[in-house]
Amino acid sequence: MTSRYLPYIFLLLTGVMLQTVNLKANEPTADELETLHNVLISNAGLHAKGLACRRLAVVGNHKSIPILAGLLADEKLAHFARTGLEAIADPAVDTAFRSALGELKEAQFIGVVNSIGNRRDTNAVEPLIANLEAASENGKAAIMSALGRIASPEAAAHLHKLLDNTRNAPPVYLCDACLQCADAMMKENRSQEAIVFYDAVRISSTSPIIRSAATLSAMQARGATDLQLFEQQLGSHDDNYFAIALQASRHIAGSEVAEMILAELRRATPERQALLIPALADRGFRPALPVIMNILKSKSAAARKASILALELLGDVTVLEPLLAAADSDDQDLANAAMNSLTTLGGEEVDAVIIEKLNATDPSQMQILLRLVGSRRIISAIPILWMASKSSNAEIRRAALQSLGKTVKDDDLNRLISRVLETPSEDRGIAVKALTSACRRASDPDGHVARIADQFSSASLELQTQMYDILSSIGGSAALRHTILGATDERDVIQDSATRVLGEWPTADVAPELLKLATILKSSKYRIRAIRGYIRVIRQFGLPADQRLEMARKAMGVATRNQEKVLVLHALLRFRNVESMNMAIEYLDTPGLEPTAAQVAIYISDQIGDIAEIRRVMQVIVEADVGESYSKQAREILIRISE
Repeated sequence: MTSRYLPYIFLLLTGVMLQTVNLKANEPTADELETLHNVLISNAGLHAKGLACRRLAVVGNHKSIPILAGLLADEKLAHFARTGLEAIADPAVDTAFRSALGELKEAQFIGVVNSIGNRRDTNAVEPLIANLEAASENGKAAIMSALGRIASPEAAAHLHKLLDNTRNAPPVYLCDACLQCADAMMKENRSQEAIVFYDAVRISSTSPIIRSAATLSAMQARGATDLQLFEQQLGSHDDNYFAIALQASRHIAGSEVAEMILAELRRATPERQALLIPALADRGFRPALPVIMNILKSKSAAARKASILALELLGDVTVLEPLLAAADSDDQDLANAAMNSLTTLGGEEVDAVIIEKLNATDPSQMQILLRLVGSRRIISAIPILWMASKSSNAEIRRAALQSLGKTVKDDDLNRLISRVLETPSEDRGIAVKALTSACRRASDPDGHVARIADQFSSASLELQTQMYDILSSIGGSAALRHTILGATDERDVIQDSATRVLGEWPTADVAPELLKLATILKSSKYRIRAIRGYIRVIRQFGLPADQRLEMARKAMGVATRNQEKVLVLHALLRFRNVESMNMAIEYLDTPGLEPTAAQVAIYISDQIGDIAEIRRVMQVIVEADVGESYSKQAREILIRISE
């Protein structure tokens, strides 16, 4: 191999290295720099030179600057050259960029101007201004943007002068540059200078979007020291500026802002009240509480809902009554919001008042209070729940059962099991869910499985079938063992329920048991259900690919129908590798499976990189009698990988 190719090979290797090495280890050697520089002055291709520029962005030094600068006029390499130059921390780079301004075509000129702006070269302000008059519109936009990023007093003064001269119709790019300049000033703690710019843009006749951005920034820049503009926008009849003021309020500290929002809340329309209330709630401004509670009576659903959500953050036991009333509203959305607020309402006295109200046995609020006991996990109210769970009032009874599921302790689980068994059929679904919830919260769920199975064994068949849903929700090895016993029960109704639950079991440890059941169960219906459950584990659980492949082979050995075998082949698509592709083509000569086997192998081939294996498998498909469609696809893949 001749030496002319060595720089290119070096650059290719360098490109790979850049993806893997730590930048701290990228200290250049003299040989490396010389090679990179030689590539750029050689006849190497665009790709090699582009890689060299990128590498010099990491390791370049003062010797790289004239070489890279020499490429700034190159239509194809200018961008790469600027990338390399911008990263070199040497004032000579700025000199090179400034020197290039008068020698470039428009596209390269704009690129260099952008680089000057990125480096914030203050010495470039005069040259940039000097080029403004002759520049195209795109060039003017680039120059003004660069001036905005440089943000020196000279750059700012010129931008301000341009804005004054075009106040009636300033171009968007000029206003954008002014905002960039003001933003840079804010980062340098030059807030008063920034405010001048923000104000100039916001009162100009530029686009509404830019004026809005300038107004927001102007309020934030002033902060709590000057709230006149904020107060003016907060009371604006323009909904857009009102919304901008609310947005700004979240970035301005101090109680004076909250007082202004509260004053506006008192006189605002219901629509605006719905927007003002969250701003006060987020600030934790408790003096607003009486006004917000009064708005609960508003005819506006949005204002009422906003008030309820605010009471959750601002309130204590004093807001319990209005929230309880709202929770009993016919407006379901409002009622749900009130229940959510009641659930998280702070204050040590809230739980005690809820229990006190329950003991007062006011039937109008009993159901809501019982639900609150569960959602707030008020353990001391459990005795009341037990009594209420036997109420003659169905709604009260069901609310108590639901809350028992959320509050009952481990030592009361036996009692809850008994309550489920004696619950009327119309409440049984709720009772079962309560028991499931309680078991999930238990410190030792496995320890309760035997008790559930023992007590349910003497219950009605209907309850026994429901037991398996409870066991599935509990999960764990003990629940799985008892469910497997049900799958082999001689009673069809029990077997039906248990196999159904096993087919939907939430953990992968059910797989070996399902495979076994697929071979030993007498009923073909349940064998099919078991093998389909096994295939589901292959498809849906994130097991290692080799384990999935082994399971797929076992499933193929057990499945007796093509319907299930097709499902296994489709499951191979969940772990696409050479092994799964090869397994698929094993079934190219199996009657009824040929099209699926070919299709799966073709799909998998798109995701693997072993060209030799893809070629071999596609050749097998071409030679097999699987239909012209799949043969054509395989031939196309062979052509593609040969190019």
